[in-house]
Amino acid sequence: MPIEDAELSDIARPRKRARSETNMHADDTKQSPMDVHRDPDYYFEDGSAVILVQNVLFKVHRTILSRDSSAFETLFRLPSGKQAVEGTRDSDPVILQGDTPEQFRSLLWSLYSL
Repeated sequence: MPIEDAELSDIARPRKRARSETNMHADDTKQSPMDVHRDPDYYFEDGSAVILVQNVLFKVHRTILSRDSSAFETLFRLPSGKQAVEGTRDSDPVILQGDTPEQFRSLLWSLYSL
C-alpha cells in the first residue's frame, strides 16, 4: 500500500534543531519522502506502533515490543496535554536511531517468534 505524499513529507521534516555547518557530516543525509518505504514483512495494518528505522517504516504491535521491556520501556510515552501520541501514524513515527533496518527486523523476528 503506497504511503500518501502528505504523510511522507511530514516524515522527512527534521524534528531537531538545525545543526551548524561545523557539525554537519557527510553521513547526515536527509531522506527525501520517496526514500521512505514500508517494510514488506513487519508493517501490519493492525499494528499499534509506527517506527522509522533509517528509511524503513515498521508498524508493529506494542504488546510484542513490550516483551523486551529493557529496550522499549521508555520508547512509548503517554502524551502530555494536547500533544499527539508519537508513533501512531506514518507521518509521526517513533524514530529509532543507532540500528539498521536489518537489525531491527531480526529483533522483530525473534520477538514475534516467541
